[in-house]
Amino acid sequence: MMFRRHLHPWWKSFVYAFRGLRRVFFRERNFRFHLVAAGFVILLGVSFQISWEAWGLLFLAISSVLSLEVVNTAVEEWCDILSPERKASIRRIKDIMAGAVFVASLGSVGVGVAVFWGYLWDWVIRLVGSK
Repeated sequence: MMFRRHLHPWWKSFVYAFRGLRRVFFRERNFRFHLVAAGFVILLGVSFQISWEAWGLLFLAISSVLSLEVVNTAVEEWCDILSPERKASIRRIKDIMAGAVFVASLGSVGVGVAVFWGYLWDWVIRLVGSK
C-alpha cells in the first residue's frame, strides 16, 4: 500500500492552523471572551506562584475550552454551508456543540476553584487581618 505524499512543506500546516485560529478569533466573541478569561487565570497563577502541577491542570482546562470553541465554530460553519436556510436539525446540532463548550467551561471553572481556593482564602484572611 502506498502512502500519499503531502504536496506542501511541513511548516505550511502551521500557516493553515494560524489562519484558522485568526478566523475564529475575529469572528467568535465567545472565543475572545475565553482568551481574556484564560489571560486572567494565567495572571492569577503567576501572582500566586502556583505549583507546576497546578499549571498543568490549568493549561489542560484552558486548552480544552479553547479547542472546543474552535471545533464548535468549524461545525457551525459546516452546518451553514450544508443548510443555509434555518432548520430544526441544524439548530439542534449547533445547540449540542454549544453545550459541549459549556460543559468544558464548567469543568474549567471547577479546576480553577480547586487550584485557587486556598490561595484566595489565604489572601482574603491576610487582607481582613491587616485592617
